[in-house]
Amino acid sequence: MKDYLNCVRCGILCQPGKRGDPKARPFKGASKGLCADCAVTQLFLSADFEALRIGILKNGIEVLKEPPIQRQFAKILRTGQSDLQSEEINWDRIIAQWDLPFPRGYKP
Repeated sequence: MKDYLNCVRCGILCQPGKRGDPKARPFKGASKGLCADCAVTQLFLSADFEALRIGILKNGIEVLKEPPIQRQFAKILRTGQSDLQSEEINWDRIIAQWDLPFPRGYKP
């Protein structure tokens, strides 16, 4: 049986990833830390995704439900050989928990 841990941000029970592929970008499997949805939120709040943040401020967080945005992010994951697969992302959870604070050491 696999070990499960709680995400340090939202508290959801999640299964740690396998040891991360060193070539994986932007996400590598990890043995602790953030769930997939909180990791995606952390990335979106980082300086690398400033254009997306501006779009969210202008159009609202619901813009993340738009298929073109989700397809483009899936391409980023594939191109970067990410350990996170686009099917693992729960966009509704990302939207619902957007304003949750990040614990120290995990701030974007």
